[in-house]
Amino acid sequence: MISLPAAASGAFIILIDAAALNIILFYGLENLLFHDVGYGSLWRAGALGVLFVALFAAVGRIEFWGARQRPRQTVIQLFCVALFVFAVHRIAQILPDEVGETEFSWIRVELIKTPLWLQMHLRRAPVFAALFLAAVAGFVFASLRRPRNRVLPVAAGAAALFVVFRVVYFFWDIAGPKVGYMIFFAGPPALFLALFSLRSYRMAFRLTPLAFHMLLVFLFYVGDLPWRAGFADAKDLDRLPGVTRVFSPPAPGRKGMSFTRNLMVTPDEIYLAYGPMGVTQFAAIDRSSNRLREARVPGLIRDLRLAADGKNLWAINWQDRALQVLDGRTLAVRCAVPLAPLDLYLPWNMAVDDGKIYISNVTYPIVAEFEADIGADRCRLTPRRQLNLYKSGYTRFTDGAYGLYLDRARRKLYATTAMLEAQYLTGLLEIDLDSFTVAREVRMPGGVTIEPVEGTPNILFPSYYYDTIFEISLAEMRVVRAIKAVGNIMALKYDKGRGLIYAASKTSGELLVFDYATGKILTRVLVGARPGAMAYERESDSLWVASRLGIVKIDLRTFLAKLTPPQ
Repeated sequence: MISLPAAASGAFIILIDAAALNIILFYGLENLLFHDVGYGSLWRAGALGVLFVALFAAVGRIEFWGARQRPRQTVIQLFCVALFVFAVHRIAQILPDEVGETEFSWIRVELIKTPLWLQMHLRRAPVFAALFLAAVAGFVFASLRRPRNRVLPVAAGAAALFVVFRVVYFFWDIAGPKVGYMIFFAGPPALFLALFSLRSYRMAFRLTPLAFHMLLVFLFYVGDLPWRAGFADAKDLDRLPGVTRVFSPPAPGRKGMSFTRNLMVTPDEIYLAYGPMGVTQFAAIDRSSNRLREARVPGLIRDLRLAADGKNLWAINWQDRALQVLDGRTLAVRCAVPLAPLDLYLPWNMAVDDGKIYISNVTYPIVAEFEADIGADRCRLTPRRQLNLYKSGYTRFTDGAYGLYLDRARRKLYATTAMLEAQYLTGLLEIDLDSFTVAREVRMPGGVTIEPVEGTPNILFPSYYYDTIFEISLAEMRVVRAIKAVGNIMALKYDKGRGLIYAASKTSGELLVFDYATGKILTRVLVGARPGAMAYERESDSLWVASRLGIVKIDLRTFLAKLTPPQ
């Protein structure tokens, strides 16, 4: 057993070593991958690589747990890291042109997003982060004090097994590629468990930053964090003025409600599409009888619209790469147009106008125009024009075109794009429909959702990662103001009559009400974990919100009459 001061100083060195090595590896990999698209530097990547090796070897020569790391162990571990870097670099160069529907160029974009995910999640879960760091520090300190303590591997193993169990339990009975989810989220803690149980403490603790990041992503992804939203109960909704639950999924289906994607309210029906990748769950509620109909559609529905006949639904199936027509009553797929042969491998959003349909695509970033001949039992698309923002040189990244907004009166189509340059920067493009060329653009760290401000030439454009809603003048094509909000707003509605903005944040689990004139938050209430879809019905003066707790209908007159200012 070593002394308390020696164990404390050793624990400090080990924690700094783990953080420093992960940061150096991240930025070295970023420079290596970005060099291929003209942003990173091979010199910086090489310098960071040398620094990584030097630090790795130097700390290995310090005696911890009663021994120094042998040179052979250092070489083998560095070889594994080099193999990992080489593999990531190679697969990041694979483009859709080379392999058809599968590609890995998105890895470059994820390197931009990783610090943003971490920053956004830490702001929402500081207590969890502090507890995790304290637990890791405790394990390091205890292992240094008593390297042969048999309780430590058992305790660390129990913690890692609990995380693995939580991942497996969540995805076990969810339809879709659950094995992929399990490996992706449970892999790092499982590897930590294996290394720790083998008393390979150095590598185990160097893996903890990755395990921590993946654990954060998982807990937010499934709605367990932040705790206020994750542990919110349906009774919390029942206590809100003017709020009525119209759909509460049974326990087996509640997991899928962590992934609400589309909520559409018509005079006769309420349609909800939800679920992770693999299978989209549909819930349809007849508003006159409250009769519930449910169905499953293979793939992941990204966009859902009511067809012109008012009876059927048009859907963009991102995973099956198709435009589908669904029967509004049975929810069965009546016909489909494969989009992959039309170079749309990951279609996202659509806009419809007088026999034409515009579809955005993530990889490559494409906005395409089609002549549409779509009925109850016929699906035909005739390609007309296409903008490939990657091949035209607008962006050097293969990701992606997202939200669309059609201004029929001005004959303009607006598309959100990302990424631009070697940072989180998105573009809002104005496409002239006569020439189908980019007329103007404006850039900011935005997101994917566009909400027009009725009665003005402006739109609202919430940032995905930052606590900001941008208001953009389409007449001047510039940002006119930035409204302080909450990050990860995916659902947004403007109430012209009251001059209010309603926004739902997936990371905070809140519904926020803003005064449009001042941009101030009037109230914020919990509506359940991961509220990702919203609908506003002027006729009934109602707002509909879907979260993990189900669908709620908010009578705005009653709800707003009892506004509680944010604390």
